[in-house]
Formats: sequence, C-alpha cells, structure tokens
Amino acid sequence: MNKVYDKKEFLRYMTKRAKEMYPGELSYADCYHAMQTMNRCIAEILENGDSIFVRNWWDIKPKLFKSVKRYTPLLDMEYEVPERYYPRLSAHTNFKKACAKFGERMAAGEFDVEDEDEEECDE
Repeated sequence: MNKVYDKKEFLRYMTKRAKEMYPGELSYADCYHAMQTMNRCIAEILENGDSIFVRNWWDIKPKLFKSVKRYTPLLDMEYEVPERYYPRLSAHTNFKKACAKFGERMAAGEFDVEDEDEEECDE
C-alpha cells in the first residue's frame, strides 16, 4: 500500500501480469518497447494539440492555464507566470472502480498499517 512504482518496477509488474495473461508470448523487452512507444505517441499527440480518449479508462489533453501574478514576500517582489499548457488526465470508469475497490478493502481492514510498521521493525 502507498508504494510508488518507478519505471523499472512498473515494467517488472507489467511483464509479470502479461506473462500470466498471455503465457509464453510477451517478454520484458516487449513490455518495455510497448510502454516506450505508448509514451512517445502520447507526447507526439499532445505536441500537436490533439487529445486521446480511451473509453472507460482515461483521456488526456493539453489544457491552457492562464497567466497569473504571484508575490514573493521573501524577496518582496511580484512576478508573472505566463500562460502555459499542461497535460490534463481524467480517469474514467475502470480506474474509478479500482479506487473504489481499494476504499472497500481499506474499510474492511485488509491493509493494517500497524502490522506493516511492525514487519519493517523486525527486519
């Protein structure tokens, strides 16, 4: 719980699941290249100002943030952050259901924080 997967850990997890779902068909390299290709394609689409919509999973699009004025009391100066585009990711049904299941598991006590802390101390 509350683990943050870095790229390598995510690829290992993805490879493990791919081998379970498609026995003997996909390797770590296949998953690596699929993820790299997906990330590069998303970047190219956003660079063109276009959006991606994957039904029941997510959509991502460039969103314009207007310029804002900020004040730094430490330096006693005001500055302006120019308008800029950032990606906006919206989760859809399947990701929302996954988070709801996590909430249900937390409420049922499936994740006991005290036990996890004790295990770390024992090691």
